[in-house]
Amino acid sequence: RLQQITGHTIHLAIRDMNEVVYIDKIISNSPIQMYSKIGRRAPLYCTGLGKAILAFMSDKEIDEYLKSVKLIKYTPNTIADIENLKKELEKIRIKGYSLDLEEHESGIRCVGAPIFDYSNQVIGSISVATIVITLNDKDVEDFAPLVVDAANEISKRLGARRNLNIPHH
Repeated sequence: RLQQITGHTIHLAIRDMNEVVYIDKIISNSPIQMYSKIGRRAPLYCTGLGKAILAFMSDKEIDEYLKSVKLIKYTPNTIADIENLKKELEKIRIKGYSLDLEEHESGIRCVGAPIFDYSNQVIGSISVATIVITLNDKDVEDFAPLVVDAANEISKRLGARRNLNIPHH
């Protein structure tokens, strides 16, 4: 449903140690496709999917993660400073969704939201991903309520009793 509404690529991911792993993908309607594939791995700290998971991990888990990972700048937009990353994660917790504005790959923007299981632990995330030429920074955020709604629906089906607030602009 999310892909039908947005027309863009949808990714579903889970955490595996310090990375996200893409476990499902529904491609966009656009003739210009972005490269991504099921099974692909990417860092937690600089992807929409990863930041959505990271922000909702416990403070202890976040601290352990930050001690075990080297923050590499993949693009000029990558947050590679621990204090700035912590501020970003706090914003994500408040808003209920994450943004990747060309932080992992130049030309790719994403909005992601966390998925919770029956014990209300974050277990994965979902995102709408677009290529820059089809959507600007402001417009990508317009998808946030739709992504949060989809994440809440999946979480509910997994037995979560936790709902993220759906953001309003």
